[in-house]
Amino acid sequence: MTKYNSEKRIAWIDFVKFLGVLFVLLSHMELEIPLISEYGYSFYVPIFFVLAGFVYQRKEESFLDFMKRKAKRLLIPYFGYSFFLYIFFFLKDYLLPGKVSIQALQPLLGIFYGRNCLYPMDASSNFFFLTILNSPMWFLLALFAASVLFEICIRISGSSWRKMLSNNILILAMGICIMYMAPILLPWSLDTVFLFEVFMSAGYVMKNTMIAVDQSQKQKAEREEDSGGSEEREQEQNTKRARKQKIRHIITIVILTVTAILLRAFNGPMNVSVGDFGNSIAIGVVVGILSSESMILLCYLLRDHIPVGAAFIGRSSLTIMCLHMFIYMFIKTGINILLPDLLSQDTFLSVFVKAMAVSATLAILTIYDLWRQGRGNLHGK
Repeated sequence: MTKYNSEKRIAWIDFVKFLGVLFVLLSHMELEIPLISEYGYSFYVPIFFVLAGFVYQRKEESFLDFMKRKAKRLLIPYFGYSFFLYIFFFLKDYLLPGKVSIQALQPLLGIFYGRNCLYPMDASSNFFFLTILNSPMWFLLALFAASVLFEICIRISGSSWRKMLSNNILILAMGICIMYMAPILLPWSLDTVFLFEVFMSAGYVMKNTMIAVDQSQKQKAEREEDSGGSEEREQEQNTKRARKQKIRHIITIVILTVTAILLRAFNGPMNVSVGDFGNSIAIGVVVGILSSESMILLCYLLRDHIPVGAAFIGRSSLTIMCLHMFIYMFIKTGINILLPDLLSQDTFLSVFVKAMAVSATLAILTIYDLWRQGRGNLHGK
């Protein structure tokens, strides 16, 4: 298995990010694809936490340096993009119309609270925080908090799998208890962060399991080479091993996917951004893990056939996650001017236009992110 290095992009991992962010955009555009959407919406947020654990690499650094590195990666984009949106809408909705009031501070409060609302979505009354098209950004604060908790767990567990397992059982139990006991949705997703840490641990274990299997296969091949034999025979054995490994991967993907679908049907829909894990929190966590791991393993299986363009877009997943609702606002405004009420219809034209809107948003934000990175590299020099 190829070792993940943040400085050297791996196409199939970027493709996983592309799939995750694609389902986020489809969901927020209210574009439903029969069967695919129902399954995709069960993993499109958990998969980012699972993948974060999958690509995790322990660095020789202090805990404070770790916090600084994660803050630079997650908190700076969160507050930077959030304050940009706040200034934009403050000018648009309050300052230019001359309607400045105390209500202008509500979105500012929401930025620091970092949660979509105060109570679950099914509450009779609610207070909404992220109201300036920054609602998807809750994820950055949640990932930061989950990463900190995960790092603590790794440092405590060390190389002991037994300690890590027992720690995560305890973390899962604590997470479930907090979810049932918390009267409100806590800031920075602190009520669900324990469950997100379990997602990360599942990804970490998955990667190490795949590495162990690959090493075992490599050692077996080396032993067979040492035992002698013709080059043709060795090539035939390598082909058989590759075929068997592919079959095992396919069987694993099928088992994970079918199990996740059945559990999802029993447990109901999830919306983890507001602490909704379905009828059962524990089953919801399992669904998130199984569905995410099946998609990661599928992308790994297809690693030699990954669409270059899709993987390229996946590199900009963080920027796309933060700004797609803002871009949607302009695109939807244009569509409503040209074709009033089209987006609310359930027609082929409506589906086509929504799909084009999603594609345009991906393209615009990928180009913007490339421009931003180019400027950063230029100034860095």
